[in-house]
Order: sequence, then C-alpha cells, then structure tokens
Amino acid sequence: MSGPIPDEEFSTRTSAVVTAYDAEKRVAAPAKAKMLNGDAEDDGSTSGSIAGANAAAPTPQREARAGAREASGGGSVALGRSYRAAAKRLASLAGWMRPPEVWENQRPSLREIWHYAAYGQWTGQGTPGRILGITYAVVIAIPALTLGYYALWVLERPARLVAALVLATLVGLTPSGQFSLGLLLELLRWLAT
Repeated sequence: MSGPIPDEEFSTRTSAVVTAYDAEKRVAAPAKAKMLNGDAEDDGSTSGSIAGANAAAPTPQREARAGAREASGGGSVALGRSYRAAAKRLASLAGWMRPPEVWENQRPSLREIWHYAAYGQWTGQGTPGRILGITYAVVIAIPALTLGYYALWVLERPARLVAALVLATLVGLTPSGQFSLGLLLELLRWLAT
C-alpha cells in the first residue's frame, strides 16, 4: 500500500488551497487598497496610499539580489558588518568602563577586593595576570581604598568632620605635626610639578 492515507491527502490539499488563497490575497491587496484610497493617483504612484506599504514587501527578486550581494562579499555589506562588530566591541568596553552606581549599591569591602585579586575567575591560578593583579591590589588598590574609605567615613557626618578638623589642627600645632605637615606639603608640591 503505497497510496497516501486520507488524512495526509486532506492536509496536502488544504495546504495547496491555502497557498493559492494567500497568493490571490497578496495580488488583490494593492488593488483593494487603491480602491479604498480615493485620492490615490492612477499613474502607478503609491504616495499617500496603503499600497505603498504593500509595494515595499520583499519580493523573490529583491531577496535574490540581497542574497547575491551577501554571497559576493560586496564591500558595503562587509563594511557594514565590520562596523557593527566594532560598535559591539566598543559597547562592551564602555559597559566595562562604566562608573559604579553609588546611589543604590555599596562599594566592595577590602576583603572582597583581596579575594577578587587572589581567587577571582578573571584569570587562572599562578598565571602572570594573577601575579600582576595581586601585586596591584596590595601595592595600589587596597592602600588607596583604605584611605578613601576612611575619608568617606569622616565626611559622612558633620560631627565627624568637625572632630577630624579639630584633631588635625591640634596635631598641626605640635612640633611633630608641623614636621609632618611640612613633609606632606613638600610631597604635594613634588607631585604637582
């Protein structure tokens, strides 16, 4: 028995009818739209009519030409792709360089920074990148963030700021405080030049 099963034959006929109906509908749609639009011009222009939207629908000829341009490696298509790829890379880099959202999110603790440098998944264990990351964390990041976090702690409350200024003034009046202040000013002058 090589004949089709009645259900398969019915579905084959139905899909053929639907396909023929869709083709007729596509051909009749511009004419119907032109009849609905009373101010449409008879010169084939689609300005001001719904037929303009149907005229822009992709045809097999347009799709074939677009496929041929892509297959031939046309300069404009390849150039467009390279521009999109470069834009994608720049967007990911910009996302990586975006400043933190300090209004809602807290900054990481010093322990979290150390764990990121020593055990983070950004590079493998024992690699030169890991060694450089740990060195950076110990020499630059952790000391600078410690000073910054304490400065922020002092600046969070007006009473803390007043107390810190009074203490700094009293220390500045002592001989060791004057020496430290002079050393700090020399360091700042050296950094500025």
